[in-house]
Amino acid sequence: VGTTRATSIQLSMGKISNATQSETRLIVQPPNSRIHTLEVVGPEMVLWFMGGPPNSQEQVPLWVYLSS
Repeated sequence: VGTTRATSIQLSMGKISNATQSETRLIVQPPNSRIHTLEVVGPEMVLWFMGGPPNSQEQVPLWVYLSS
């Protein structure tokens, strides 16, 4: 995750659409540029940026690498 004004991020993976069956896999406070390695647990992923200024927008670079 690149530079952001958010104070924390949360990553959830699993089956998120329709009947939600996802689980929170990672919470980082504050966001950092470290590489986090996680096991993939489902077909969908949601990344939440929390704690930034209200009603604001920003572009945040994000890199996701999948390997088997």
